[in-house]
Parts: sequence; C-alpha cells; structure tokens
Amino acid sequence: MRSILYMLVVAVLLGGCSNSDSMTEAAPSVANPGEHSGLTKEEQLAAIAERYKLDRPEEDTIMNDFPFAASEVRFDGKSIEDQLEAVVNELFGEPAETKSGEWLQLSGTKTPYIHNVYVTDIGQIDVMFIDGKATRIALKPKEE
Repeated sequence: MRSILYMLVVAVLLGGCSNSDSMTEAAPSVANPGEHSGLTKEEQLAAIAERYKLDRPEEDTIMNDFPFAASEVRFDGKSIEDQLEAVVNELFGEPAETKSGEWLQLSGTKTPYIHNVYVTDIGQIDVMFIDGKATRIALKPKEE
C-alpha cells in the first residue's frame, strides 16, 4: 500500500514539474475559427471556394441526378389521428377487413378496440380505434 502511495506522489511531482511552455511551442499555430476577420460569412465562404477552386452548383443537383428521390406526400397519418371511425371510413371507403378485441393497457385495464384494414392505391392502411378514435395507424406501402 505504501509503495503505491509513493509511486502516486512521484507521478504527481513529475507531472507538476514538467515544462508546459515547450508543449505549446511545438504545436503549430492555427487561426482560431471563432476570430473575426472583418469578413462576412458569405465573403469567407467565397474566399475558401476561391482558395480551393470549388465551384458552387447553380441548383440542387441531387434531385436532377435522382428524380425518384423527390418527396411527394401521398399519405399523412396525422390527418386521421384522433378521428372517429365514420370520418376515416369517409376518407378511405369501407374497410377490407375488420377485427375487434380488447387492448390491455399498462395500467392493467382492458379497453375494447376495433381494427380496420383499408386497401388504397398507395397500399394497406391499418387503423386501430380505441375509445372510438383512431389511435394506432400503420401504412404498408405497395411495392412498385
């Protein structure tokens, strides 16, 4: 136990007696990115682009290269959240499949539910109605 204590004291003394100035001199000086050079952000970006010969694209090229990646909202689950079954049936038509049962909540109480499956042009939409409101919504898209 004593030898460990002596080794710890020696390590602290050696660490405290080291010359920290020599370590800072060896490090290359790098301009602080937080320093203000008097240029605006756009001017700084232009200077970097000029220095490294970078060309800025005129428009978003990703959508030109991958047109299938363009986003298109075909179904918004929030639009039917907390809606009554009649409202959802009005939007999607009559369900292709209907199940009912009891949902076991964390508190241990059982709540009756109705689970409807709607088949649309975008795929299959599963909606579970608990207490008459759409609470669980799942979309299984069609494979194209």
